[in-house]
Amino acid sequence: MCQRHREIYQLVAELSTCGILGTPWLRLVVDEDCRRLPPHTTEMLARLRERFSEQDLLAAGVARREEGVELLLAETLATPGVEIILLRERPYDPPFDIVTSSGLLSGRDLPMFAACRDHRTVVALRELDGILLAVLSMSAYVLFRSMGLPVALATGLEDLDCGQLSSLVQMLSGNTSPCTGMERLAEPSDVAAHDTESIDPINQNTQVDIGTIQASSLLCSGVTEIESQFRTDGIQDGENHATEESVLPRAVILVAWEPVTLEIELPPEVAPIVRFLANAEQHMGIDLSDFGVWWPSENDLAAMQFCIRHGGNEQIRTSMHQSIKQSTFQVSHEIDRRIGPRPVAEDYATAQAELRRCLDARTNDAVSEDRLAHAVARHHSLVERDLVEPILDQATVIADPLLRNLCITAANVFRTIHHQAPYVDQRFTDQQAGHNDVPETQLNRINVVMKLVRELRRE
Repeated sequence: MCQRHREIYQLVAELSTCGILGTPWLRLVVDEDCRRLPPHTTEMLARLRERFSEQDLLAAGVARREEGVELLLAETLATPGVEIILLRERPYDPPFDIVTSSGLLSGRDLPMFAACRDHRTVVALRELDGILLAVLSMSAYVLFRSMGLPVALATGLEDLDCGQLSSLVQMLSGNTSPCTGMERLAEPSDVAAHDTESIDPINQNTQVDIGTIQASSLLCSGVTEIESQFRTDGIQDGENHATEESVLPRAVILVAWEPVTLEIELPPEVAPIVRFLANAEQHMGIDLSDFGVWWPSENDLAAMQFCIRHGGNEQIRTSMHQSIKQSTFQVSHEIDRRIGPRPVAEDYATAQAELRRCLDARTNDAVSEDRLAHAVARHHSLVERDLVEPILDQATVIADPLLRNLCITAANVFRTIHHQAPYVDQRFTDQQAGHNDVPETQLNRINVVMKLVRELRRE
């Protein structure tokens, strides 16, 4: 990229304002390279035209021309107040590109590849042992970047063809030793024979040299071996921009929740990417073991909320690191289709369906124990509210003691049957699938319920 384009991006940065985060992140200091477009973007275009030619502005992607219309700002820069991210190879270098909600301003590459050249992302990748978080919203990008987490925009990921996706997989797997990045999530990093002062106090991981790469070349060649030194492309224009080496991520984790608003419902824009990756693995035989989906549990969310209210940045990062390790699923689990977003059950039928989905997903290790426990608790609560309590209320107005006792007994029977019904169904499903992993205590309860049902039928 020519020096002229960098100067254009630097002026865009100077004309923009500091990024902001709303509640509950007001205390977090926003990264200085997270910017917002000014209220009057037409003035930005005028300033840019004062210093640069139309040809340079068009080539840099900051301007566009429509037939019969004079030069206009690029659509991604035309809306006042939207967020942009400046990518720099060194802290005080002019930006080599700008991330917008639609991708890179230059349009030369995927944001995920360009992020691996950004100096802040490089440092954060090393601290998180090569795990790159992929987000779909600029607000989430601003949040994670401001917290010092390695993050990139996932825009364009679902549009890759087979060769491009294979190249991305090579980028990940080409530097894993001997276990993959996803496997490392479940295991604590080995920290031995190192000065404790040199270890990151949050992640407790040693710095790992995982190589370098010119990411843009991945999409242009079908190489099977990824080789290494990255240098800025300014050299080809007669410039010599010394830069830090870019870092290859070990794993890419798609953020399947809303971190800014702390909502754990699956964002609708995430589902197409999950489906694309799952289909690529199933139909094209591409190994996506280094891709994951981060979907926090209720307990994870509670821990993060507590740290936000009462802790600092380090405590918040620690809670997020723990959630990533505990609540990241393989893409092959197809979370959006097999189990779907976590519903808030307001009636017994919805609670029973959610519990059944969780029991099915547990067979394939596609649901956390926390979510299963939450589904069980909600199911039992609504059994009481919708089935048992109405019967007990009826019993209180019955004058005959015998009939009143029979009504109370019926309520208890209803409670037992409906508490165990999903497990009875699961038992038969497991038997048909050849599984026999239902706990013995659970089997004993199921047998009691089945005997009780037979006795009731005789009467």
